[in-house]
Amino acid sequence: MPNAKGTRLPILMVGLITIRLAVPLPFAVSFAQTCLPPPAGLTSWWPGDGTANEMVYGNNGSLFNGATFTTGEVNQAFTFDGATFVKVPNSPVLEPANLTVDAWVRSTGPGAFAYILSKGARVCRAASYALFTGGSEGLFFYVFDGSSNVVLSPDAGPGVWDGNWRHV
Repeated sequence: MPNAKGTRLPILMVGLITIRLAVPLPFAVSFAQTCLPPPAGLTSWWPGDGTANEMVYGNNGSLFNGATFTTGEVNQAFTFDGATFVKVPNSPVLEPANLTVDAWVRSTGPGAFAYILSKGARVCRAASYALFTGGSEGLFFYVFDGSSNVVLSPDAGPGVWDGNWRHV
């Protein structure tokens, strides 16, 4: 997907799973705290504690282009520089009828149209769902039906990118 300047964002794709990131250093994502037990009904969990392994169904990811780890909110977290990413294989558990996505994020300004995570890219133009920065450089979540309907969350605003860990 081209960003506002027309350049292509780094993309991570296997099957229908896509994670795109276009963010400056330092940018880190930690997908779960390990100090609390995971909630009931959890279908996927990538804590980023030194591995891209998924903790519930074994839908393990792979690090690409030098993606690595840093100190997270709890234990470790993935860290990305705009060209690095984690690739996750497609799985039916990632296509539930109802969906909640959460992550711990930290950055001082990833810029516009940076994808924290996305699933189901359609010709690199849209995803089935995504957590991303919009044109405002805030933070949004959307769900796309594959044809023309997009449900977009309210903008969390660019204040979320203040260099502190935020649970989103």
